[in-house]
Amino acid sequence: MLVSADGPVPEEKLIAWITERLERFPAWAKTYQSEGGPARLTQEAVGLLCAFGLAERTTEGVRARPAAARYAVRPEPSGGAR
Repeated sequence: MLVSADGPVPEEKLIAWITERLERFPAWAKTYQSEGGPARLTQEAVGLLCAFGLAERTTEGVRARPAAARYAVRPEPSGGAR
């Protein structure tokens, strides 16, 4: 989500994105399924990304740094490797 964004992503939008994932996959990240869990998970994830220099917090939200693109998940080319 951060790598594909055109600019900083507001933390509220990240929390909403995480909330959707937790609702869709209730067996995933059970520690964060409680009240306030999505916000905690977002804060911890953003903190780790910032600590590794892959993201930075701005006044507008969280922005992926250029190095994050190296670790982005990309779809496999059609036809796959042979």
